[in-house]
Amino acid sequence: MALFITCRKEWLGSIWAKEKIGNLTNAASRRRIKYYFFYSTDELEMYRDVYESEPSCIVLLSNGGESERRLVSMFKELPMPLIVFGDHKYESISNEISYVMSDTADLTSRILDIFKKKGCKYPAVVGMVSTGQMDSLKIEQFKKMDYSGRGLVFDTESGKLSEAVEKLFKSSEPVDSIICSNDLQAICLIKIFDMVDPDWNKRLLLASYGNTTLVSQTSPSVTTGDFGFDSGSEQVIRIYRTLISGAGVSAMHTIMRHGFIERESTATQSPEGIVFSEKVTPKTETIKESVRRYKKAEKIEKILLGADAVDYRVIRGLMKGEKITDIADDAYCSPGTIKYRIKKYKETVGLAKTAEFSALLNELIDYKKIINH
Repeated sequence: MALFITCRKEWLGSIWAKEKIGNLTNAASRRRIKYYFFYSTDELEMYRDVYESEPSCIVLLSNGGESERRLVSMFKELPMPLIVFGDHKYESISNEISYVMSDTADLTSRILDIFKKKGCKYPAVVGMVSTGQMDSLKIEQFKKMDYSGRGLVFDTESGKLSEAVEKLFKSSEPVDSIICSNDLQAICLIKIFDMVDPDWNKRLLLASYGNTTLVSQTSPSVTTGDFGFDSGSEQVIRIYRTLISGAGVSAMHTIMRHGFIERESTATQSPEGIVFSEKVTPKTETIKESVRRYKKAEKIEKILLGADAVDYRVIRGLMKGEKITDIADDAYCSPGTIKYRIKKYKETVGLAKTAEFSALLNELIDYKKIINH
């Protein structure tokens, strides 16, 4: 039994791909199913002896769009069943191919339900890429379910969050609740809103998608939807075993189960809202610089995704400004091991100095929350 896992190589650096790969390979390993990675038909040819000698399947990790369609057309003619492990609801499902999908539209509806129950009257969408397939789906569902009837969308065609933020800051419409595209974008918005009004979270609720590790450790922690990549991985394995069982099933379609985690960013009841055009807002270059800086949150998330107990001890020590020898003693490691880990962190984030890395950690992470990890 073998899975052949593929996606576009440039997707490998994304958090969603890392989470899917981690969950999928763990699910396969628990069942002693072998797995191999390939990125072209030529690379797959190297494993011909494997897939010709034992029941095998191709799993395509995807975030949708035209790239997915091209990959599907490339791999669906190969002599193995194809399962698309997507993270949005696919619009034109083929009867010949199996899909494991997340229901992004439903998750958007659930966020709006939370806002409504909290007494919000003026919801908005901020920062979604209007030309992106997944974000377009979120925007479409938002407009369908928007109980205010305003359809207030501050989006971006270029993919630059600063462009959407500037639209929001020029608006004379009151906003008391915001859905943003993903958790890391939410962190950027939090830091920008802090410059506008330190008490913004008493006047405005914020929710996003992803359930990343970092958003549980920021201040305020972020209410977010979980795309269910862990349960999705289990469904991939279930479909694979059914397809190779000889039961006469040619394809299966499954929607992943979502989790939804309410945190501090939606704690206020009946927030009064903010009219941003009436506020003193940061200049364009300040907004752009903030976005550039806090995009490093994605790099911090990648560190946290693979972190063990020693990593958390090092991170806590750096945030407190402790000496390397003290961190090493407490983590039962040598100072050399601690220095090596810090070096890798800085390389991941793209910072040269340990002091800069420590400062970024303190900007993004609430120490009171990380000490409980």
